[in-house]
Amino acid sequence: MPELVASVRNTALVVDDESTGRLILKARLEREHYRVVTAADGKEALEQFALEAPDIVFLDVILPDFYGYEVARAMKRSAGERFVPIIFLTGLSEEEALAECVAAGGDDFLSKPVNFSILKSKIAAIERIRDLYESGRLQRAELADLHARMQYEQQIAERILSGAVMARNVASPPIQSWLKSASTFNGDLFISAYTPAGGLSVLMGDFTGHGLAAALGALPAAETFRTMTAKGFSLSEVLAEINLSLHRLLPTGMFLAAAALRIEADLQTAMVWNSGLPDLYLCRTDGSRRQIASQHPPLAALAGFIPGCEPELLLLASGDVFLLCSDGVTEACNAAGEPFGEERLEGVLDACSPSEAFNSVRATLTDFVAGTEQQDDISLVAIPCEKALFACARIDDDGQAVCELPANAWNWSLRLEGANLARIDPVPLVMGQLTAFGISAHHRQQLYVVVTELFNNALEHGVLSLNACLKNTAEGFMDYYLLRQQKLDELVEGFVDVRLDYRKEDGRGVIRVLIEDSGRGFCHGVCARCDVLQTLNEANQGAGGLMSLSLEQAGRGLKLLRTLCRKVRYLGIGNHAEAEYEL
Repeated sequence: MPELVASVRNTALVVDDESTGRLILKARLEREHYRVVTAADGKEALEQFALEAPDIVFLDVILPDFYGYEVARAMKRSAGERFVPIIFLTGLSEEEALAECVAAGGDDFLSKPVNFSILKSKIAAIERIRDLYESGRLQRAELADLHARMQYEQQIAERILSGAVMARNVASPPIQSWLKSASTFNGDLFISAYTPAGGLSVLMGDFTGHGLAAALGALPAAETFRTMTAKGFSLSEVLAEINLSLHRLLPTGMFLAAAALRIEADLQTAMVWNSGLPDLYLCRTDGSRRQIASQHPPLAALAGFIPGCEPELLLLASGDVFLLCSDGVTEACNAAGEPFGEERLEGVLDACSPSEAFNSVRATLTDFVAGTEQQDDISLVAIPCEKALFACARIDDDGQAVCELPANAWNWSLRLEGANLARIDPVPLVMGQLTAFGISAHHRQQLYVVVTELFNNALEHGVLSLNACLKNTAEGFMDYYLLRQQKLDELVEGFVDVRLDYRKEDGRGVIRVLIEDSGRGFCHGVCARCDVLQTLNEANQGAGGLMSLSLEQAGRGLKLLRTLCRKVRYLGIGNHAEAEYEL
């Protein structure tokens, strides 16, 4: 029967200047199925180490040209991450010499002359250590590869997520924004969108924590914000829907601190809301500054809004600048652990003009935190109140080169009575119906203005009998909207009817908008009643002697409508308005 040939175990390097000892150890290792290479001095040992890449080294402490310590250090450097155990061969017994062997990278000792029973045991022990080390090295390499792939996938996901959330933002520039994440994913978000009337709505938010878990909530928030803003919902309604959807979606303890504002296209007013973020600042051109503190818990913290909490109305002047920031700005710390803080932020704002606010705060904060590790996402946004905000305030058509007119006539109507007038805004419902009937986005934008103007006139001057003269001054303007809200809260009767009729005339589509209210109306100059001025005075009695609607004031809204519609008229006693819009 042929003799079985044992497989080679590994390669061993024996380094000893004594040839007898070298040959004896070589023979013993070969009996243990090692392939053995030898060296008589340090130089030859390093050459053999580089050439043969041994799996284990037996190294004499005293060599002709080097100390074994020096050779061991060079071998460990050359091996890199590969674990090559080094067993020192020594006749030394001093503790300092043995400690030097360990410090040089030695893994064990063998006393000369070598006891081969001990040799065999030490080889078995060192091989177990080597195998564990190699297994660990392979696992570390696998984890490093997995981490690299995960990082790549996260970067792709973050790019897609950012594109879905922020790529569709509008008015940038002139809006200045700085969103700096503490990890791959940013838990802060900033969204901007135009309203159908050409106003600008923005939302800045800071989700609990940071990273992927915080960033995922941005998708539903952004989609809800953009969809409802485009349909004409009020800022309150948009925020209420975001709050409800996030409350259902996010786990307990996770919420969205948010600030939102809507700037009207005439740059005269803005609605502002803060729920959980640091104070917002309205930096005015006259050097004054208005702070808007948080007025409500963060979104998703409660299932619904606290009654009575509404966005705040602010009067604007050209050149004013809104500055919004997350707590990542105020809580950022320097190397000494000192937070940036609101006091330092306000000091920066005191020292610069509104137009310089963004760059000054960013530069100061960057210098303040230099050399420290970022702990939280940082967001800083400046929104200047200037016409450039609305340069592209147009809703694009629905991707159709030619918008076909609806073939058949249709009509749609809605009647709101009493408290429903305060609870339901019919304008977004009208926009939804126009979309369903195939009316293009461009025409929906124009019709939004028409329906909004007619409905607001019917509600405010008809049902609520508000005095338009109040809006002649800045203080009166604020009083007007406070009184409007008060009367809506107390409203128990009255109605507004909204009706849309579509038909074709001479190949053109015509939409007729009819709005009727329960108010006393006014004399519009085309009726069988008495003298116009006398009728106006009669209609406005009961308003403290002030006329709630004058001919000049009634004409302001009509002028806008007549630029959009082919015909605008009031019927009856003035509480029935009709506008014809041509597609």
